[in-house]
This record gives sequence, structure tokens and C-alpha cells, in this order.
Amino acid sequence: MNSVLKTLGLALIAALAIGALASSAQALEFTTESEEYPAELHGEGAAGNDVFETEGGPAECASTYSGSLGEASSTVELHPDYSECQAFGFVSATVDTEGCNYLMHLQSEYEENAFETTADIVCGEGESIKITAASCAIEYGPQENLSAFTFHLDIFPKVKLTIKAALNSLEYTVTKDGFLCPFSGTGEREGGELTTNELVTLGAEPLVHIG
Repeated sequence: MNSVLKTLGLALIAALAIGALASSAQALEFTTESEEYPAELHGEGAAGNDVFETEGGPAECASTYSGSLGEASSTVELHPDYSECQAFGFVSATVDTEGCNYLMHLQSEYEENAFETTADIVCGEGESIKITAASCAIEYGPQENLSAFTFHLDIFPKVKLTIKAALNSLEYTVTKDGFLCPFSGTGEREGGELTTNELVTLGAEPLVHIG
């Protein structure tokens, strides 16, 4: 009987240990080294453009990102701003992000200091990301569980976060399809993509890391 109880006890300890390790592995968070909050995040691509791929061709822009980390969290929300845009074959375009942000959820560390996330597009009521070029216009409304941003944590010479986006299966709506527009009429579309061609470095004060 004692032998059975001892065996069961050891099995329970092992199960608890495995559970603790699994819980620890899942507890990835954005934190500050100093444990001071909020941390203000800001960054821009060193080269290359962000690219929205659509049925009517790409929309390309220079980008900057900003956000605030109010506490240790498994999520971080970044607001994108786009400038110097061209889209759908036109040399001049605008991308209005209104009250829309990218909300990223840490998922796993897929290699040392490299982290995968899923992302949501979150917007205020009635708001969307709008791309306009000549007589063409599309918009991206709120949507969830997109994949994926990746974060890289570089600790030398100092803590630095870089991000790269590869969002796919984006839904968007063609709201205007006028003269010379390459769309096949207005209406809802699927299969859009957003990529950042170069890593975007995020600075933060105080310094932010993932752990």
C-alpha cells in the first residue's frame, strides 16, 4: 500500500512540475527592465515600405508605429501611420488609419529571442483603415486572429525590439471603383495581405523586453 501511495505521490509531483513548466512557458509578457510604467514605444522602418496586397495591386507606404505599455502584458497595441504612399498603379495615395491599431498577442518563442504573435485590427466605432488613390478606395475594418507579427529581442549592445509583419487573409471592402481603377467592382474581398519589407525597430522609454 505504501509503495502504491509513494508511486502515486511521485506521479502527482511530476504532473504538477510539468504543469508548472507549461504554465511558465505560456507566460510570455512584454515588460520593462525597470518595472516602471508606462513605457512609450515608437519606431519606423529603416528602408523599404509596408505593402498592402489587394485584388487591384499593391498599396505601398513608408510607416511609423507608436504605442504605450501600461503594465506587464501578453499584448501590445501599436498605432500605424503611413506616408509617401502609392497605390493601385497611381503614384499618389493616402492611407488614413483613423482610430485603428494593431493589437498583438504573444504566442510562443519559436527560436531564441524570437517571438511569434497573432494580431487583431481594432478600430473605434465606425472607423476603418482607408486607402484612397485617384477614383479608387478600399477600407479594412476590425478583424481578429491574423497571423502574424514577429518580434525579435536584441540585447546587445542594448535591449532593442524589432518587428516584422506578415498579415494574411485580410478582409477588405472596395468602396469606390472609378475611372482607371483596377478592381472588378465594389464590394467585399478576402485574401488581402500586409507585409513590412524591412524590420521596424521599436525604441521604448523605459526599455521594454519580452520574458
